[in-house]
Amino acid sequence: RLSRAAREVTVTMTDVEEFTAHLKDSRGNVKAELDLFISKGGLRLIKTDGKILGAFPLQRIQQWGITQPDTFKLSVQNGDKVVSLVIHSEPSEVSAIIDCLERKVAQIIEDVRAEEEGRPPQDVSSPPPRARTPRSRVPEPEPEPEPEPEPE
Repeated sequence: RLSRAAREVTVTMTDVEEFTAHLKDSRGNVKAELDLFISKGGLRLIKTDGKILGAFPLQRIQQWGITQPDTFKLSVQNGDKVVSLVIHSEPSEVSAIIDCLERKVAQIIEDVRAEEEGRPPQDVSSPPPRARTPRSRVPEPEPEPEPEPEPE
């Protein structure tokens, strides 16, 4: 059975971005592989077997940051307590997770401002375009044949 927080996040998950990460034990060994889902509704940590480890509406996340290139930490309000989570992944994935969180919060702020101003909200949370294939790997087009010279 899902907790109230998990239901809140599950119901509002739209424009979801997915990341891969893992939790480690105190010795640095991988304790759980997981998928991390982020939307304006919140953040969900789901083990690869489908078990939900946590679901946190963005409003309950008090702070986040990168503590090492492959590690980020977030503090979440859980009732009267603040719980700290340390999540590990590839450095590029950690940067992408933080970028995603910041974009989703920016979108929430934009939605509120737009409503207050009576205008449609702008999309400020779309992910950046994926890196393109380097030109060296893009096949060169076949050269067009030289036109025949016209007879004089």
